[in-house]
Amino acid sequence: MKMRVISKEDFDNFVSSMINDDSLKVIGVKSKGDKFAFGPLESASELRLDYDVTLLPPKKYFFPQRETLVTYNVANGFAAKDPADLEPTVILGVHPYDIVALLHMDEIFRETKSDPYYFEKRKSSIIIGVNIQNMSKWSFAPQMGCATVEYGYDLMLTDLGNRYAVNIGSQKGEALLEKYAKNVTDALARDIQLVGQKKHEVMDISQQKIIFETELIPEMLSKTYGESSFWESHAEKCLACGSCVLVCPTCYCFDVKENPDLTLKEGERIRTWDGCLLEDFAKIASGENFRPTRPTRYRHRYFKKGKYLFDRFGFVSCVGCGRCSSNCLPDIANPVNLFNDMYNEVRSMGVEIDVPAAPEVNIKTEGDINYVPKLATIAKKIPMTAKETLFEIKLDDNSILNQLPGQFVQVSVFGVGEAPISVSSSPTQEGTFQLCVRKIGSVT
Repeated sequence: MKMRVISKEDFDNFVSSMINDDSLKVIGVKSKGDKFAFGPLESASELRLDYDVTLLPPKKYFFPQRETLVTYNVANGFAAKDPADLEPTVILGVHPYDIVALLHMDEIFRETKSDPYYFEKRKSSIIIGVNIQNMSKWSFAPQMGCATVEYGYDLMLTDLGNRYAVNIGSQKGEALLEKYAKNVTDALARDIQLVGQKKHEVMDISQQKIIFETELIPEMLSKTYGESSFWESHAEKCLACGSCVLVCPTCYCFDVKENPDLTLKEGERIRTWDGCLLEDFAKIASGENFRPTRPTRYRHRYFKKGKYLFDRFGFVSCVGCGRCSSNCLPDIANPVNLFNDMYNEVRSMGVEIDVPAAPEVNIKTEGDINYVPKLATIAKKIPMTAKETLFEIKLDDNSILNQLPGQFVQVSVFGVGEAPISVSSSPTQEGTFQLCVRKIGSVT
């Protein structure tokens, strides 16, 4: 991996040159009161590379809090927003744990079908990371193996006093440096040694300490799933506000909502961040809630990060940034405290804990997700009971559904929303397919 060196004065000029290029959008870490946040840079002097942690992670530029997926018109149907209509974006000052989080998000958003809105933003971006200089008191990134990173960036900066060492991680990063930076020299042996020393020092500055090997997290969670008293005691003060999941760099759940205009003839379908700590997250149309209590939702948060995603992808999806801890009003969201208590709980049970075998991960991506619904016509309507009706559906473009047994379709109603409904008919039925719909909820 190539390493270059640039003086801080020349680095400021490098940043200024990018800001002055109207074809680039330059994002960086800026002060926000006594906090820090990613935002558009207007000058190099705004950039704060000595920050501890930002309020929100940089994932918001790839997976925004609110995003239009499709627009619709009752007369003309649905139309996709073009995900490729994006300006190149440089994101400056990303800490290693947030880079790891983006790598996790990449795996999640490409599973089965790739999300075009997310990946077009990723393709049009350039990530300039910076090794940690100051660490939040809530951070435990070193224990999670996320305080340093060797890939996932285009350029990586290390503060060497009066200059920056610049690791080049991609051709895009190298081209950016060549185009906008001046007086960049090859790193000397002492520079390379000093970068290694700085990265080593980061491993010892965390105030949070996990008292066991973090490879045990998935197995410990498995052992405590049924220990309701453990989860009830830890969730006792939970407000179910969702702050912890909404600031998390690896939370990816979202809700899809309709936003019709006043005429009800056109509008947009948007997705917004959602979180498993929120009461309505697991509620379905009938009013049932699969996780009705705070302890079950609190437990699910940890199982999602430490067990379910490990089983699917082979990684524990917590990078130790500490944002959840710093944003929790009753101060119960600190994963370090829960993990340590869990370790002691399992030991008190006399249960053996072994490092779990690495799961067999076989992620297949079969094309892109298509968020645009097809228009269809109800060919026949057969009442089955007082609440259930069988609909025979024909796609207006005469295409074939080609469903597999057990699959479902997302049925949309203009201005109301969409609902998943299982296909009732055989895959061998030609021309039409059948849906048996219960009269319940807003869509059906």
